[in-house]
Amino acid sequence: MGKTPSGKKAAAASKKDRLVTKKAEAVRREQQQVLSSQKQNVALMLDQLVDWCESHPRGLEHIHRSVMLGSYDALDRKGALQDDEANTRLPSYMNKFRLLNAPLALEVLALVVPAVAAFLEKLMKKGAKINKFQITEIVAFVLHVDLRSALPSKHKGQLLEWCKTRSEETDSPLKSWSSTSEPKCETWEDFQKHPLYRYWNFEHDSKDEDQSTFGMVRYLQTDIRLRLPKEIRGFPLKAPHLFYTNFVNGCINIPMTHVMQANDGDDSALPEQPLFFDAVPNAPATKLHTPEEQKPEPSTPPKKNKKGRNDPKTPESCRSSKSDPVSPPQKTPPSSSKRKR
Repeated sequence: MGKTPSGKKAAAASKKDRLVTKKAEAVRREQQQVLSSQKQNVALMLDQLVDWCESHPRGLEHIHRSVMLGSYDALDRKGALQDDEANTRLPSYMNKFRLLNAPLALEVLALVVPAVAAFLEKLMKKGAKINKFQITEIVAFVLHVDLRSALPSKHKGQLLEWCKTRSEETDSPLKSWSSTSEPKCETWEDFQKHPLYRYWNFEHDSKDEDQSTFGMVRYLQTDIRLRLPKEIRGFPLKAPHLFYTNFVNGCINIPMTHVMQANDGDDSALPEQPLFFDAVPNAPATKLHTPEEQKPEPSTPPKKNKKGRNDPKTPESCRSSKSDPVSPPQKTPPSSSKRKR
């Protein structure tokens, strides 16, 4: 005989209860796995932090003082992570390209030069020591931006979109790079020496009688060549992947801007300097410019001193060479008609 209607209902209810119990058990196991993974990650981070603090006692004092002052308490407040804007907006300290953290810098590279990003992540998983500043230098090279430039946006999504558009405009040589192309890259040192990852290349000057040293530097793979002054010939380049690099010989450092100034009066063109933001724009219409562009003169007339002379104040440069070894002191820029990328 078949089951009665009441028996069918009881069987259906029992089956439903078993399904609910089974689902709840699956959720509980998944939560346990997540908690276990979080505990492992926390333990790993604590070990790494302890190792770092042991080798950086002054850094430990700074971090300890910041913690005791409550600088990070807001990160764990209830509901702090429920705000969508808080999840997408970058931290307040991260307002320049050179201040990007390693994960975000790698995310930018994955968007514009995915082969380079995959290669770096592979090396870092194998234990290669690549710090965030070395990664941001690659970002600056690919986008042709100044490392000390402010970010175009503090919102992560807008920043990534801007980087994608900027990459399409600059046509970086690293777009054609791959780990299998010649010369092959197997280590971080191999990548640093790769000819596609450098702004400047030494070349001989056919007009020079002395061919024992290089007579000029070539900008990327362009026709822009800068003649080297005789007093710095034979000096090696400290970091050819930086636009504002130096010629170094012992304790003597000659900035690349010195070479540009020496070639300013020649007929040869000068390279376009990296893009620079004075500050994070408040609106999309904020003007972009290179570091050499001067601020407009004040509209109010200058004040007179006691002797009756006018001493107009010139706007200060937005960049300081003393605080930044990468960027040089700014001089009056050459004619824009002689610049090209």
